[in-house]
Amino acid sequence: MSETTIQDAMEAARIFLNNTAERRLYINREMARMDRESQLEDAREEGVVSNTIQNLNNLMNTMNLSLSEAMDALKISKKSSTDHSAKDGNVDYLIRLIF
Repeated sequence: MSETTIQDAMEAARIFLNNTAERRLYINREMARMDRESQLEDAREEGVVSNTIQNLNNLMNTMNLSLSEAMDALKISKKSSTDHSAKDGNVDYLIRLIF
């Protein structure tokens, strides 16, 4: 970068930082952007959990697998020490423990 480009950028930053209204608008836009990103991430995570629960239920109902067997079939690690052997276990609760 040339010295002139850097000086121009520094001057633009100085003007921006001295303009309270512009700075507030910028901060509000950035906060809204971060909120949207957070909401999208939460929705993605909820979708993954919901999909996994549905897949576990499908395997348990159609193939008569226990919860532990269904988890093994889907390659879900058993991160909690909860007993996963009950065929009619609360899948929603167990998935929340795992994730």
